[in-house]
Amino acid sequence: MATRLVSALILLWLAALLLAGCSRPGQDQPVEKAVEEYCSIIQTVYLQLDLKPLARVATEKELKRVYPIVQALQAANNVMKTEVDAFTVTSVAVSGATATVDTAERWTFWWEERGTGTVTKEKKEENYRLRYALLNQNGAWKVDQVRHLR
Repeated sequence: MATRLVSALILLWLAALLLAGCSRPGQDQPVEKAVEEYCSIIQTVYLQLDLKPLARVATEKELKRVYPIVQALQAANNVMKTEVDAFTVTSVAVSGATATVDTAERWTFWWEERGTGTVTKEKKEENYRLRYALLNQNGAWKVDQVRHLR
């Protein structure tokens, strides 16, 4: 009888560990998706020079950081074209309405003159280790800050 009770308790404990382990990726997935969406939208922002789409995935603080880049491109009558060559989430931490997502990324970017497509800044490849700080605002995860980890 005692052996069955111990076996049952061990099985319950293992099941609880398994369930706890399985629930973690489900928690992280929305913040990872928010960062991936941010990266996709930022490419469009630099190409179309329009910040409006970014407001869906970024806080006001992050919009204010990106705004001068868009202004510089507009002043030079250029757009920035980008390619994400590699994107790996290396760490995720969620605590209430805040989260951090660390990534390893490789981007290629260049500038082209608007209208003519003439390359004004040659292609350059950069490797980044980034930390995205996110806030949950009205049920949606938004990037609040992007920092270089190196």
